[in-house]
Amino acid sequence: MPVSNIPKTHNPLFVRMAAFDDGCLVTSVHCTPEFLLCVRAVSLVFVTATFVASLVRAKGPTYGEFSSWNAFSTLVYLAAAVFNSFQFVRSDENPSLMNSRHAVIRYLIWLSYVIPAANSLAIFVLFFATSTSQLSGQDALSTWITLGLNAGPFVVMLSELLMNRIPVSFTFIIPYSVYGLLYLGAMFGFHAVQNRWPYELLDTSRDYAAAYYAGVIAAMVVSFLVVALVHQGRDRRRNRFGMVAMQSNFGMGRMARTEAGVVVVVAGSEQASESNTVYL
Repeated sequence: MPVSNIPKTHNPLFVRMAAFDDGCLVTSVHCTPEFLLCVRAVSLVFVTATFVASLVRAKGPTYGEFSSWNAFSTLVYLAAAVFNSFQFVRSDENPSLMNSRHAVIRYLIWLSYVIPAANSLAIFVLFFATSTSQLSGQDALSTWITLGLNAGPFVVMLSELLMNRIPVSFTFIIPYSVYGLLYLGAMFGFHAVQNRWPYELLDTSRDYAAAYYAGVIAAMVVSFLVVALVHQGRDRRRNRFGMVAMQSNFGMGRMARTEAGVVVVVAGSEQASESNTVYL
């Protein structure tokens, strides 16, 4: 099954599910699907352990903390990614079977990647710019949880950026904005129940509170745009160098390139030919 025949038909300006191939979710230009599955499984264990530990160690509800929202969003994405990768590796089925899912399910899986990808960058920058002082005086476990919530998802999503083939469309700014509004609603609900704000700078009684809210919203928008531009630049570079998806039964796959219209894919010592794809 030549995953290298996955078409590059994604339009970066419009979300067209008919043009999005779900094979991008489970393949990489740098490593085999098996290796990608292993990396995602390790990431899932790390994020799950951090998220659960944060709930156990918390002195109260955490649904008002954006870092907890992001950790949960990252966990949801990784759980879906591990499931899809496992199904793909186990059955070696053609990506067209994943493409046959309902468009809503395919869109939500795609969206589950975009949200933590954008959130993680904003949280990582804001944390190290404004909140590193909270690390002082913490014990080892608390430090691990704090860094795991604020920097861990960024490292995980950065590894995904480098390895996966998932595109990011600018139109995702719409559901991403809805996600942000949902969090604001939860945060105000948190304040109403707990009579405190999860973050002091979002206290509406502070001077220039509106400016702080505008700054947070701007940071999220800029984070999304940076993530979208980086993904599209990555995809253009890969297309320019003819880099295609790898498939192999064992270990790391080497980078594949197109030569004279023929796609050459390294896959151990197996040799096969199908359509215009050659496995060496």
